[in-house]
Amino acid sequence: NKRPNSLGDGDVQKIQNYFFENPKSSSRKASSNLKISKSSIHRTLKKTLKFRPYRSTHMQALSPEHVERREAASRQFLQQEEDWQRKVIWSDEKLFCLIPHPNRKNEVFCSVENPHNVEEVRVQGAKKVMAWAGFVDGKFLPIHWFEGSVNGES
Repeated sequence: NKRPNSLGDGDVQKIQNYFFENPKSSSRKASSNLKISKSSIHRTLKKTLKFRPYRSTHMQALSPEHVERREAASRQFLQQEEDWQRKVIWSDEKLFCLIPHPNRKNEVFCSVENPHNVEEVRVQGAKKVMAWAGFVDGKFLPIHWFEGSVNGES
């Protein structure tokens, strides 16, 4: 009971060319631009062209100076003495953004193969609250709450 693709080869080629030129486009936008129904575009992408939706991996933008400082800190960490972990304050923090980011599920790329896209993101200026907790020498430290940016003076 499979429904055959009612589009001709020309329309299939139009859809393929459209998504090669506009990989972030939605099937709704393609439907409007190509004057082909959204369901036909979706079916053609999935069944005929074997396209799948992929999402970018987001990573923090790092300058060359940041990379160099991280490598130096890692080398210093590896040269510590044997019982060093008892002298360390182990901590973790959680940043709560009070204004959420756009939903990443809506950001997809349509392609036959995974393009392995990586997008650098900068999240600055949003209202935030930070919770910090620590553990040292077998004892938990109290949770501290910070509003806004956290730096050496906070």
